[in-house]
Amino acid sequence: LREFQASVIKQLQGGLEHLFNAKKINLIKGTARIISKNEVEVDNQGQKIKMSADHIVLATGSRPKTVPTFEINGKDILTSDDIWNLPFI
Repeated sequence: LREFQASVIKQLQGGLEHLFNAKKINLIKGTARIISKNEVEVDNQGQKIKMSADHIVLATGSRPKTVPTFEINGKDILTSDDIWNLPFI
């Protein structure tokens, strides 16, 4: 199941990167900050890159939501990330 999960993720990422290349879309990985309507600054491992374009797509990814009353410990209280990485089903 883990191998299948990893292969699906790899396939989806590779497919998106292939589409970006085919359409000549620049893919820059990092933390982005919108500067103005048509400008964005991306911090890519300490290197700051400023870009301007008519269209900018920010793919934000996701993080598990925490609840202040519950301490996430990865054992009794799990996030969605923890569940995907359980060593057993």
